[in-house]
Amino acid sequence: MGGSPTNVAVAAARLGHSAAVLTGVGDDSFGRFVRREMVRLGVTDEFVITTADFATPVTFVRFFRRTIFRCISTVSPVLLTCSFGSWDQQAVR
Repeated sequence: MGGSPTNVAVAAARLGHSAAVLTGVGDDSFGRFVRREMVRLGVTDEFVITTADFATPVTFVRFFRRTIFRCISTVSPVLLTCSFGSWDQQAVR
């Protein structure tokens, strides 16, 4: 969920460290799910920007048991673009 940075943050939280991710989500059901799930897994969502300008990109990966083939499909090709000015500068340091 959330790609490599979020996966690393979840792993750090599971080891007892405080963890956060600087990222952005759309103002939609998947964006709300991502934020809620991050908090449930121990990662603060304090630095997650929510915007109505973009949909949250969603990718599903399906692994087939008897082959090494995997099917990847992206539901929303719109990528979120965030600039460093979007966050409190103290958070970035």
